[in-house]
Amino acid sequence: MPTQVNRYDIRIELHLHGRDGMVDSKSLLRILDVIEAAIYNSDRTDVDHAARELQLSPVIRDACLERLRQYRHQRLLLQEARPGSLELIGLVAGVSYFVLERTIGESVSEAYKESRYHARLKEFFRRLIDEKALILAEAIRRLLASRKKEANVRTLPRTENEPNTIVIQVPPESVQQGYGEQRTLGQSLD
Repeated sequence: MPTQVNRYDIRIELHLHGRDGMVDSKSLLRILDVIEAAIYNSDRTDVDHAARELQLSPVIRDACLERLRQYRHQRLLLQEARPGSLELIGLVAGVSYFVLERTIGESVSEAYKESRYHARLKEFFRRLIDEKALILAEAIRRLLASRKKEANVRTLPRTENEPNTIVIQVPPESVQQGYGEQRTLGQSLD
């Protein structure tokens, strides 16, 4: 069953324009790695800000930061693929919220779901979502530039019941010097 997207989600649309409609797996993996790194950095920032705002103990903050590392390559939930060169649509996973909720809940008590911490944590993340989308888009842009990867990264502001959307458009890569353009096995044997 498809996930119901709401206004507190952050959608990421990745548009890869390959040569002759083909995108090699290395290019896709490099872009996904950049997105993963940007979301991880954003999650760490979320934990730091939440710890300050909710006045969490340093032990809880450190436990949350450690737990974040356990979710490597689980921060972008791919939801859809569309025709074109290659278009993937995914949602940013709520890893930082989940880790904070779980860690605080374990340290406070069984009644955590009804506590003021739980309500404050939810409200904190609801207020944060628009800023998080902008910061995440900028982090993706910077990471792509630092890896000398050309891309156009832009954010689409959310409408009333729709999520923030980050659109990443990656043009075809130029052929590396000394390598011919890769073709499919069928093209090579034809």
